[in-house]
Amino acid sequence: MSVHLSDLHSIVESTKEEIVTWRRHLHQNPELSFEEEKTSQFVYDTLTMFAGLEVSRPTKTSVLATLKGANRGPVLVGNEGTAQGVRT
Repeated sequence: MSVHLSDLHSIVESTKEEIVTWRRHLHQNPELSFEEEKTSQFVYDTLTMFAGLEVSRPTKTSVLATLKGANRGPVLVGNEGTAQGVRT
């Protein structure tokens, strides 16, 4: 699928509320580093909704999504989001 810049605004507007809901869910359910099992499952479940992605769970705290398309070439996207423990 090819997206033209002129279409980008409508794509962003049509998905904005859903993306905000995902962000709020992730921020309301923090997990410590190397313990992100629920977060990883949420990301996995969310990514499996998108056509053109092969999604797997290489480890209990990771998600790997491979973009399948007509053109060859690397597409890399990474994310690191963990909560930090607080000592009291």
